Amino acid sequence: MTKFTKISLGFIIFALPLQIVSLYVGFSIILVRVFFLSSFFIAVLLMLLKGELNIPKTYIDFNILLLLIANFIITLFAIDVLLSFKDALLQMFIIFFFYYSYWLLNTEKSLEFAINSYIYMALIISMYGVFQQIGFLLGWDTNIPFLDYFSYNESLKDPSSKDWAMEEISSFFIRIRGTFFDTNTFAGYIVSAFGLAITKLIYSYKEKIARGKLKFWVIIIIFLMTILLTMSRSALVGLFLLFLVILFYYHKELFGRFLWLKILTPFVVVAIFGILLIPDLLDLIIGVFTSFGMNNKNPLRTKSTMLHLQIALQGVEMFIENPLTGVGLNNFRINYSHSNHLWYTGITNKNMMAHSVFLSFFSEGGIIGALANYSVIGTIILKSHIRIKTIISPHNKSLMVGIFAAYIGILGSNIFYQYYLNEFVWFLAAANVAAFYVFKPDD
Repeated sequence: MTKFTKISLGFIIFALPLQIVSLYVGFSIILVRVFFLSSFFIAVLLMLLKGELNIPKTYIDFNILLLLIANFIITLFAIDVLLSFKDALLQMFIIFFFYYSYWLLNTEKSLEFAINSYIYMALIISMYGVFQQIGFLLGWDTNIPFLDYFSYNESLKDPSSKDWAMEEISSFFIRIRGTFFDTNTFAGYIVSAFGLAITKLIYSYKEKIARGKLKFWVIIIIFLMTILLTMSRSALVGLFLLFLVILFYYHKELFGRFLWLKILTPFVVVAIFGILLIPDLLDLIIGVFTSFGMNNKNPLRTKSTMLHLQIALQGVEMFIENPLTGVGLNNFRINYSHSNHLWYTGITNKNMMAHSVFLSFFSEGGIIGALANYSVIGTIILKSHIRIKTIISPHNKSLMVGIFAAYIGILGSNIFYQYYLNEFVWFLAAANVAAFYVFKPDD
């Protein structure tokens, strides 16, 4: 791994969760895109000076090409062509970011550096999220001071709207959002970091690395606490699927020597002490897990669940009316407000989405869009599974399973929410593709 690769990865991973930080260069651009473009142009310049220009090739290239063609066809038949065209350009940019990330992650050292950096950056953001909760209790201002000078987003400069995503659940708890605009996206990011950390913990127990056990146990405790404080139901789905991945690939190790008991016991002890020290914590835990139902005691959560159901039904209706190409990329929001829909909620929202990326594939892209997107996701899942089953090295297996579990956790979190076109999602997709080539069966 070259110094340039290390610096580039460091800056990109640092900026991935800083979603509330943006610059104005004639238009608003988030920090991770600034670092990505800067790094890319420097990389191209260095390669040109050396007289070589390496264009990465992967097993996913054909699927990506199909996706780009599908987006072109969908845009031609979109209800709002311009809106769909803009979203198609955004997807092209994210795919561009995916390939550059893959290029940076093409060695074992760069992959391991990226995994560790991702975990530690998520830990910092997670601790800031917990600080938001503490600040709420003590009446502290938890906003980051330098954002008033660095960020170009007028809503951040309005004191009345700074904490818009930190919904007050009770007099004791809020829904923390870290450095994200949306609490569910924040929760999904932490779920992905949890996937990377849990396999590190399992590997530390297997190899009897005492320092690693303590370090990753503490990190995972903080991650779980953060996910709980977001009260994100979509993140719980992602966490559940992530656990299934871990169990599938490590069931022999976990149950063969009662390793699961050694790992689980400290968490149970901490949870019991937490509930004894903070009685409201139990109500929060129960509230998160019961908020899926229609008969929840909290009327806001019941209303939210009902609204999500109505939105989903509208998404299905849009697909039925436009089965081949859907309503158009990012066109869900303009169709959502049409009163002629059977499941029209009476609510107008210019930013409304399907609240499920997998439903959105059908409602906005029809059969063509859904097949193209599912082919990309399915190929990455299949290839990652094949590589995991052939890896011999326990260390490399722990890294590969962690990357894969993180990706599945993100996809699971998008079943009932939608932030698929976020850089950290595609960074993990690139990590899975890179790991397929880096970790050979005979390593």
